[in-house]
Amino acid sequence: MAAVTDKQFWLGLLAVTAITSLLVTLLHLFEKLSPYWPLSATTILLFTLFSIAAFFAGKMAAKSTNKHLFTNVIMGFTLFKMLLSGGIVIVYHLLAEPAGKIFILPFFLIYLIYTVFETFIMVKQARTTSGEPKTD
Repeated sequence: MAAVTDKQFWLGLLAVTAITSLLVTLLHLFEKLSPYWPLSATTILLFTLFSIAAFFAGKMAAKSTNKHLFTNVIMGFTLFKMLLSGGIVIVYHLLAEPAGKIFILPFFLIYLIYTVFETFIMVKQARTTSGEPKTD
């Protein structure tokens, strides 16, 4: 598996964001989900920015001579994303006081899609050290 290029990342992120936006838009056509579109739009924006930050941090860490830096960076980003996600849900629940818990459905879908994308990118990045593909 070759290392992911910047172009592949940007095209992948664009595709993931477009597909996610389309799916979430379709979900919000349902009456019970329509009030929660601001949460979904904000979540897509935050996870897009998060994916960009994770990609560039992972790219730098993969080139490091420190074998453990990449793992530490990825674990740190994963923990931060989980905490960020929990914080988003809690803050939204406290501020918006949604009528039910169904608001979590589009949020979880967005989280899942971006997590799969980030995992795919990180696996490809893990195969790189100093810009050269690893041969295990």
